[in-house]
Amino acid sequence: HRNLKRSSEVLFISPPAVSQNINKLREYFEDELFIKTTKGFDVTPFADSLFESVTPILEQLSVALDSHNQFDPAKLEGTITIE
Repeated sequence: HRNLKRSSEVLFISPPAVSQNINKLREYFEDELFIKTTKGFDVTPFADSLFESVTPILEQLSVALDSHNQFDPAKLEGTITIE
């Protein structure tokens, strides 16, 4: 998303938590990963190649998980209680 606030919203964590995790990744990969610009953030060449490598894997994982546990209210049996 190239924006700390938007990224935190998508990940359901606070902006400081995103920042802390980015710092951990920077240390692990020994690369800046993201460079602050006037329009948000740009990625380093290493971060771009990492993104290209892991995206297909994450998409496959997402499909596998989504197809395994799809919620279909029409197939629900029993009672739901909201307290």
